[in-house]
Amino acid sequence: MKKGFASHARRYSAAFWLVGALVLIGAVWLVGFPRIRAAASAVDMRWFAAMTLLEGAALWWRAFKWRYVLGRGASAFGLYFLSKAAGNFTPGRVGELSPLLMRRHRNVDVGAWIVADRMLESSSTLLFGMTGMALLELPIHSALAAIGVIAFIAGMTAVLVVKRRAWMGLLSQRIAKHVAALIAALERLKGVLLIVGLMTLAGTAIELAGNVLLYRSFGYGVSFPAAAAAKVAHGLVGAMPMTPSPTGMPHVATGLVINKAAGVPVDAVVAALTLQVVAVNIVFWLSFALGMLDLRKTKTSTGGA
Repeated sequence: MKKGFASHARRYSAAFWLVGALVLIGAVWLVGFPRIRAAASAVDMRWFAAMTLLEGAALWWRAFKWRYVLGRGASAFGLYFLSKAAGNFTPGRVGELSPLLMRRHRNVDVGAWIVADRMLESSSTLLFGMTGMALLELPIHSALAAIGVIAFIAGMTAVLVVKRRAWMGLLSQRIAKHVAALIAALERLKGVLLIVGLMTLAGTAIELAGNVLLYRSFGYGVSFPAAAAAKVAHGLVGAMPMTPSPTGMPHVATGLVINKAAGVPVDAVVAALTLQVVAVNIVFWLSFALGMLDLRKTKTSTGGA
């Protein structure tokens, strides 16, 4: 069954990366490589470096949030980076549950925290995004449409998981058959909910500040509300089962909002997002490697599983 799950994951991942490559090629072709290169050559590396540092800070701030909730000896850093990596490359971000595939960490408390953290992160993005839309005086139907998309995402993800026997087989053993235990574990998180909620808001704010600095490095003043509106667009599209991050479609949504709401030219948007993706991926995968060392170290110190 695990082989079937891995096979599905590989096929989906390959298809997503192919779509992403086509989206990038299409963007370069439509805008024109000379224009994009000219925009990229004008970047102020001081602001760009500051953006990269803030992106890394937001990433590790969230990792420390997992460490705070799961405690010492739980391989929290490794579980966080594993969950985030798998979530980015799977339909509906269902891969965020990947830590439950590891025998040592397949318990209801880890599952409850993954669910709770996804709800907190989604709520934080939505709160900042809707506030940004309101401050930018975007039409109210934009907010209503976003809520509708969220409902659609939830429904499509549920259908997708139900239809995939491999996923259901892996997940139902410890989650679907123990709903009562999951609810009890969520109840136990109430004591730290306020603190982790504030930590989540802080992490989102740090990331948004980094996005503001990204366009500052290209000489454009993108407001915090515009960055927030772009982030919620990115999050909504990225959560769709068929348009996760590797497809590039979340970045297309981000670029459209930045172009329309902040007036940043298309060539600068494409150059900025391309360089940001490269920088953020370097930071993320270096951090991921450290997280995997954390998993290995904990496994070794406890004699394995």
